[in-house]
Amino acid sequence: MDNIASGGQDLSRRTDNAAASLQQTSASIEEITSNVQHTAFSAKEANKLSQSASAVANQGGDVVSSVVVTMEEITSASEKDAAGPAHASRLLGLVTLSSA
Repeated sequence: MDNIASGGQDLSRRTDNAAASLQQTSASIEEITSNVQHTAFSAKEANKLSQSASAVANQGGDVVSSVVVTMEEITSASEKDAAGPAHASRLLGLVTLSSA
């Protein structure tokens, strides 16, 4: 009878240890899942910020291109008509158009 009682206690102890180990494993898996979800969310946010920065950079490039075109037009206009009120008026018109 002592063997059966001892064996039952041993089985109970091993079952408790296995249950505790399983709980630890479950908690670890939950933590890993939470970390993966957080990382996925952070990656999505980083992607949005990257796309936004790219759009702003493209807009900046468009503005610079527009300024270059305007400067070329001003240079061209000043070379064609180097004197007089018409020259000043034309330059003013180009600058006004480029700032619109």
